[in-house]
Amino acid sequence: MNMSFKQLLLGFCLIFGLSMLSSCSKKSGCPAETASNNVDKNDQLKTKPGKSNLFPKDIRKKMKRN
Repeated sequence: MNMSFKQLLLGFCLIFGLSMLSSCSKKSGCPAETASNNVDKNDQLKTKPGKSNLFPKDIRKKMKRN
């Protein structure tokens, strides 16, 4: 083994090692594991839409009467 082959092998190992180190980042993985879904406390899917407070309470009451 000559010196240039050893340097080439060492350089390849360093590049390979650094690429493996940078690919292991925190909070990475399957997005399906962290996906949230709309279930209630009995593990039933929620069917009602959420309440929106886009308008103030008095305007919502007026709209409800009409």
